[in-house]
Amino acid sequence: MDDRLISVVDNYVRNGGRILTTGATSINDGSGKPLNNIRLQALGVLPAYENFPQAKSTYLKVSESDKNALGKREFKDFTIMMVYSDFLKCKPRGKEAMGFLRLVPETKFGPPEKSYFSQHDITDVPGVIANTFGKGKSVFIPWQLGTQYYFKGNYMHRALFVGALQNILKFERTIITDGSPLIEMSHMANRNKAFEWIGMINHTGQIGGSLREPVVIHNTTIRFKPMRPVKEIRLMRSAEGIPFTERNGWVECTIPTVKDFEMVVCLYR
Repeated sequence: MDDRLISVVDNYVRNGGRILTTGATSINDGSGKPLNNIRLQALGVLPAYENFPQAKSTYLKVSESDKNALGKREFKDFTIMMVYSDFLKCKPRGKEAMGFLRLVPETKFGPPEKSYFSQHDITDVPGVIANTFGKGKSVFIPWQLGTQYYFKGNYMHRALFVGALQNILKFERTIITDGSPLIEMSHMANRNKAFEWIGMINHTGQIGGSLREPVVIHNTTIRFKPMRPVKEIRLMRSAEGIPFTERNGWVECTIPTVKDFEMVVCLYR
């Protein structure tokens, strides 16, 4: 990350922006050469860090105060989180930065009766740092959260991502659904703000690296906040118009079927 981009990001947060960063953020220059310090001031950590290499049986301890900050509902079912990733051991800087989830490195590995850790194994090294910088906020996760979820698909990692966005950075959802989690959704707007759409991809036919005919999913309800008042909703895959209701700035509609994919296009008044 070059110096100009560092300055742009810092100014963005200082002026009221919000960012979520993961991995080894800002420790290399623009050409990828290691600089051995963290340069983004918005992250709320000291420049110096220690690299903890990927190791088996490494966890993050989840305390009750962590649950209060990241979300009691999201974290209600667990007290530790697995980590199998390179990890930047860094320290929060200033009164506005707070650390959550404490690193428990390389605990005993084996059968359940031999796999445990004690209180003295829990370090003070945070796995998440939340910071207020100027008018904005940041969340820094100093390990590869996205890579972890891609390879492991563990719900704890998804809970951390959602909790950081909703409960610390205070991002409000613009779309809510009762649909299957196997439907991938994206909500986007046309560049000229002429219309917006919700993309729906049905992943039920994917088993590992094999792609088969997906199972048809019926009657998926979607509630979303449009950019402008909506006059018509059309389904591009099935070439049909569908009814919808509007209330308090939210639009609700039901998608009759999602085969391999569907695209919900909203036309404005």
